[in-house]
Amino acid sequence: MKKIILLISILAVIICFTRCVNSDPCKGCDEMPEETDGTGLIVGLGEKTYHDSSYMINNIPIWYGLVDVVTSETHNASKIRHVNGDSIDFSKYSVLCMGAQCGGCNIRYLRDVSVDKEAKKYIYTVTMLECGNYADLLNPSDNIVIIPKIEDGYTVEIQLKVAYWIRHKIKNERLNWTYIFKEDTDGSWLGSETKH
Repeated sequence: MKKIILLISILAVIICFTRCVNSDPCKGCDEMPEETDGTGLIVGLGEKTYHDSSYMINNIPIWYGLVDVVTSETHNASKIRHVNGDSIDFSKYSVLCMGAQCGGCNIRYLRDVSVDKEAKKYIYTVTMLECGNYADLLNPSDNIVIIPKIEDGYTVEIQLKVAYWIRHKIKNERLNWTYIFKEDTDGSWLGSETKH
């Protein structure tokens, strides 16, 4: 009897392993929500037009890590422009950046900017929505958004979240990083980070 139970257990493990190896890790990813420019106060997307060589590896820009608030051309070190190539009128608009990259069969970056008038802060949330476990595919994004000009006296909180698309739903959402930015006297923005 012990031999039969052992044989059945081994057979079950082999069948399970075969199904796992042959299953499609990207199954269901085509049903993910479409990526948009963003929600809330976001009026457009921007892009860097200058990449400092210190942020390059083999002439490829390092996409993750750029976290910034830009409210003037003077402090626009990456020469951020609107994705259509137009310059940004910093008398009317501000720019928020949260560079990130993640892997999977399909990736969506969900971007939202809101304002908490009582706390006098803007909150920019980037959620990396991953589907599947195909780790060889990396999808980087600068997540540069353009919003109406940040009001004087406000701080900016930039959050990076990770979530997974499982069985047609967003699940296991968690906060990874929070960056708090305050405007310095020279118009630049100083940030501090917290890993969660």
